[in-house]
Order: sequence, then structure tokens, then C-alpha cells
Amino acid sequence: MLKKLARLFLLHEPEAPELGEPVWRQSALRIILISGICLEFLVAAHSSWQAIGLGLYHIPVIVTGFYLLLAAAIYAALRNVRLGAGFLLLTIYAASLHILFFVDVFEIAKLGIIFAYSAPLVARLFFGMRSAVLMMLLNTLLFAVLLRNQPLLNPLGPQYSITLPESHAYIQTLVFLFFNLCVPLAVFRALQALEFRGVQLAVSNQRLSRSNSVFRDMFDHSGMALLICGRGGHIIKANTQAAQLLGVSSEQLEEGQNMQRYLGIWGRKPEELGGERQVRRPDGQLRWVTVQPRRLEHDGNFLVILRDDTPLREAKLALARSAANASYLELHDTLTGLPNRQYLRQRFEELGQAGEERAWALLNLRLTNLRAVNDRLGPAIGDALLRAYGQALAEHLPADAFLARTAGVTFALLLPLEPGEAPEARARGLLQQLPRELALPDSGLAVPVPVAVGVTAARLDEGADEALQRVQTALELARNLPEGSVAVLDQEMEQRHHRQLDLELALRELDDSGLELVYQPKCLADGKVLGFEALLRWQHPRLGAVSPAEFIPLAERTGLMHRLTDFVLEQVCRQLQRWQGEGCRLLPVAINLSALDIVRPDIVHRLGETLARHHIPPALVEIEITETGLIRDERLAVENAQALRERGFALLIDDFGTGYSSLSKLNEFPVSAIKIDRSFIADLPGQEKKALIVKSILSLSRVLGCATVAEGVETREQLDFLTALGCTAYQGYYFHRPLPATTAGGLLERQPGPAPGEALMSPLPA
Repeated sequence: MLKKLARLFLLHEPEAPELGEPVWRQSALRIILISGICLEFLVAAHSSWQAIGLGLYHIPVIVTGFYLLLAAAIYAALRNVRLGAGFLLLTIYAASLHILFFVDVFEIAKLGIIFAYSAPLVARLFFGMRSAVLMMLLNTLLFAVLLRNQPLLNPLGPQYSITLPESHAYIQTLVFLFFNLCVPLAVFRALQALEFRGVQLAVSNQRLSRSNSVFRDMFDHSGMALLICGRGGHIIKANTQAAQLLGVSSEQLEEGQNMQRYLGIWGRKPEELGGERQVRRPDGQLRWVTVQPRRLEHDGNFLVILRDDTPLREAKLALARSAANASYLELHDTLTGLPNRQYLRQRFEELGQAGEERAWALLNLRLTNLRAVNDRLGPAIGDALLRAYGQALAEHLPADAFLARTAGVTFALLLPLEPGEAPEARARGLLQQLPRELALPDSGLAVPVPVAVGVTAARLDEGADEALQRVQTALELARNLPEGSVAVLDQEMEQRHHRQLDLELALRELDDSGLELVYQPKCLADGKVLGFEALLRWQHPRLGAVSPAEFIPLAERTGLMHRLTDFVLEQVCRQLQRWQGEGCRLLPVAINLSALDIVRPDIVHRLGETLARHHIPPALVEIEITETGLIRDERLAVENAQALRERGFALLIDDFGTGYSSLSKLNEFPVSAIKIDRSFIADLPGQEKKALIVKSILSLSRVLGCATVAEGVETREQLDFLTALGCTAYQGYYFHRPLPATTAGGLLERQPGPAPGEALMSPLPA
């Protein structure tokens, strides 16, 4: 029971300081409200019973109203202390004014003002000093009533008097309970919290004193020369090592001297003093000292680390004069001091010979902005950036990792992997730790350091050169990735990359002997052939059959697409001539123009010149353009398309529905037919969404006044469904696969050709 009351009244102080409303304030408010409503219950009950006996029914109503107001205050206090305290102040003043105005006996009524005198204390406890002062000023009005010593008129009339035979006892009891129990208990709770915090503060001070002693011991015996300086450079603390390094006593350093006096440089802020300095001690001795200032976040002062580099410099000079220096320079980069490519090879072979069982990752990191830094800030800053980045890399590597500078802007890392850890994960983790910007010593510049990262698994049983070649390939792949990405060269990607290189080389060396055309018929629903689409195939003697999906995008990227388009155009014209010579009735043959071709400035002239040279009318050559071709250079694409249309070429939109062409572009584009992409046909008629898309495309074609060709028709069900929707023509394995020219010519010999109005150039009726 006592534990529950303690939890209800929040009698225990938390160990840690509160971030929100203090617990003691919540506790004090609950004590006043709950004790008040409980202790005053007997007075309320007895006075209500007596009032009912006398027929004064408005008194129980007023008592009930006060209890409801106290209950509301308790409910609010459980959720918001200030709201609950506001209800309490309202209750205090309401009680005070009711007694003052509605009790007929003035000597008893004056006791109501005493309740109002508690308001400043309540306001100070729960709102603050300003609210307390306001309550004090407000109470001066009530005090003036006492000074007048004249009864106040009942504002509602004598029939609403709350005077009872025992009114003096009731009011005296209320005053006693409120001022002798409720308010003192709340004040006691506040004082308890104050005492508790005082004890906590004393304990904290003791701990702080011990921590300060520990800090002083660590500061004095850290093994490093340390100074704590103010923002202006004046010395606040110095340890023995710093005094010994600078050749003075600790007392001299802590007498408010400026550290710049001992470093021989004036007029700089502490954060600008970083770097290596030559310091002349009072005894005349010169020392090389590296200064590393670090800002202390809690007070803005600086911790300055002084490192005596004199022995290191002397060792470097001795090394330069020895034969060992030659070996060092052979295996290290002279700019950064890091191992070079040769040393990395040596380390790679050492690990392989030692039978290293751990998995390793090999990373290449290339600074992508070094050229811009050299051009804008000069080579000296570029060299400083390389040195700083090499140092930053070294600081974030485990002890058994190996870092080397293998090229001008490239660093290589040989890193051990944890069991089950992927090289890509290791590379990403390292990349997240590396700085995005470096402050260069002496220059005061902060330079961003974007990097491209390639990673591969380091197979120690292979040669180092093979591994370095693979990771270099990964780094080349990173060129096409967003900044901060990691390119991983696994076995599959390596094979794909080598195939891409082989394909690009083969494309550049390609002669026409490896290329051929096949022709896929376009048919009516009854199978009658309306024309053909010319499709390019590539059979390489070493790479085998290469899919158009593989070599067409590569040709576009490498600038070789125009050559392939010219080959297709030339071969189609020759084949039409050949069929004409064989006595076949010719049907239109469609060729595909890529997004690059439709914006060629010479495409209209090229098509016209080739057809004229072979005596082929434009009506026999249809032009298929993908939707993406309309958005690459919209103005030039539309101009070329209109020019081709004016010369008699039929224009078809290929793979319709997979691009991003808008209705306004289609309206400007002189299209003769729309080819519905096979991805929408594949699941028909069962796929409802695709069926709706196909219906929409067919409706759009009627609005535009053009024909439709459904690609990829492979079943009778698809044909019947599309025919019912009003599709014009069809293309797919249900009718014919892509055919060699001789087989396609056989279809021409068996077909009388399309009747008037059946050619794709003729639009459907509206």
C-alpha cells in the first residue's frame, strides 16, 4: 500500500536529472490536490447534509462544483503540471471569492481572503517568479477589502447565501486543513527534492575532483608533449614533456605565456599552427616539432600535441646517405612515402608464399578531382593533397593492411577480410570512414576528396599483376557509377566486362562478312503478308552469334550505330532489287532507326540517295523509330520525320508503350502506324491490366488516324483477342519467325500482294 502511495505521489527522486518537468513539482501538485480533496471530504459532506436539511439546495450544487473542479485539476495534473496548477489556482480564488461574497457573516467571510494568500506560493512553485508576483499584486485588491472592513453585497441576492449555522467551523476547518496540511506537505516535498539535489551535487563535485586528478595524472604522464591553450594562444596548462621539448620549466609555460612565442610564429590562431615547425630553444638548440592543434568541444580551448620529429629527420638524413636508402626509394613513392607498385607486388607474393589462409580484398582508389586541383590551385597543392590523403588512408587501416600508391592519382589497398565478409562490404565500410574533405597543412585550404573505388577478391595463388589488372578493370567500371559507389569485379562481372571489351573491339574491326539480315513478315489476321521488318544478325567467328540486344546498345555507346544503319539500308535496297529481278511482287520492308539515327543531320539525304541509287521508291521502305528516339532531340527528330514523310516514307512508332512519348509529340509526329510492344501482348488475353493498355493504344491509334501492328503474337487466342479489338496487322511466331531472304522471297512468290487499302501506310477508318 505504501509503495503504491509513493508511486502515486512520486515521492522518490530520480537519480539522473530530468529533461522535462521536474518530478518534485509533479509530486507537490498531486500532494496538494489529492490530500485536499480527501481531507476536506467530511466538511463537504456534513455541510451539504446540513444545507439539504435547511432547504438550501444550491449549497450542495456549489460543493459538488468545487469537487468537480478539484477532480479536473487532478486529471490535468496527471498529464500536464502547469494545466493542473492552473486549475488549482482557479479553485483557490473561486473558494476565496465564494466565501467573501456569499457568507453573510462578514467576520467569517473575511477568512476566505486567507485562501487567496496562498496563491503566490502556489504560483512560485509551479509557474515561476513572475506569476507569483502577479498573484501578490492581485491579492492587494483583496487586502484592500479587509482594510475597508465593510461587508460585501451578495451579487445574486440573499436567497443564494451559503451561510450555515456551522459556517464558522467549516471555514476554520478548511483553512486549518489547507494551510496546516496540504500546503506544508507540498513545500516539504519541494524541500526534500532540494536536499536530494544538494547531496547529488556534493557527490558530483567529489567525482569531478577525482576525475580532475585522474586527468592531471594522465595529462602529465601521457608520454606526449601536450599544451592546453586558449583561443588566443595563451597557455593554460602544460605537461612536463612539453616543457622538456621546448627547453623551459612547466611553471614558465603556465604563466600565461603565448605558445607562439616558443614556436617562433606570431599572428596566427591556434588552429592555424598545425604542421612541422623548426623551434629554437632558449639554449640555442634547434628542434623539428610537428604541431597538431585539436579544438576541445566543451570549452572551445585547444589541445596542442607537440611531436619531436628531430630524431626522425636525423634518421632520414642518415638513411639518405646510406646504401639502404636506394632500396627504400626503389620500393616507395617519393612524394607520399608510401609503398609503390613494386612493393605491393612483393607483399602480394610474400603472402602467397607464406600460405596465408585468410581471404583478402584488393582495392583501387582514384582521386577524381586531382587534375582540377592542379589546374585551379597549382601542382604544389595537388601534391599536398596526395600526401594528406595517403596519410588519412593509413590512419583508417588495420595494422596488417597494406597501402601503396600505384599510379599518379591511384592508391591500392590490400586488406584482410573477416570470415564470411564480402570484398564489397569491406570497401564500403572503409569508404564511409574516410574523410570527404581534407585540410591541407600550411595552406589553410580545405579540399574535397571525391574518389572512385574498384574492388575485387585478391587470389593470392595468382600473380600480383593479374590481380592488379582485375582491380584496375573494376576501377574503370567505377567511372560509370555515381560518386561514392564501389565497383566490384566478381567472376561474372569480369567475364561480362571482357566480353564487352571483345565485342567493342570486334565492332571496330567489323567487316560486312559477319552481318546478315533476316526478314519477319507482317500479316493480316488471315495470314496474308503485308510486308517485312528487316532484322540485323551478327555471327562472329570467335564470339559466335551475338544478340542484337547486346551489340546494338554497344554500337550506340561507341558511335558505330550509323555504320550499322547504313549497312542495313544498303542491304534492304539490294534485296528489294534482287526480288524485283526475280519477278516477285514487292512489299514494303521496314528498317529500324535508332535514337541516334533519327537526329542525324544527314539521315534524310542518306535515305533518299541510297534509294535513288538502287531505283527503289520510298513507298517500299518503311521507317520504324522507338519512342525514345522522339525525346533525344525532339525538334530535330520531328523535322527529320516530317521530311521523310514528305518524301513518301511510311513512319512507324516501334515498341509503343515502353517509352515516354507524350500525346503532343505523337500529334506532331507524322506517324503511319503504331507497333504495340510484345511485353503487352505476352499475357493476353488473361491479364486484365495489359488488355486495358492494349485497348487504350488501339483507341489512340484511331484518334491519330494510323494503323496498328501487334508484336509478339504467338497463339491463336492472342490473335482472336486482338482481332476483336480492331488491331490492323500482326507480327510474331504464330505467323512466321524471322526468315532468310530466300525464304521470305518464296512468300512473295506465293502472295499476290496486299489489296488496295491493306498496306500499313493506309490508316484505319475513323
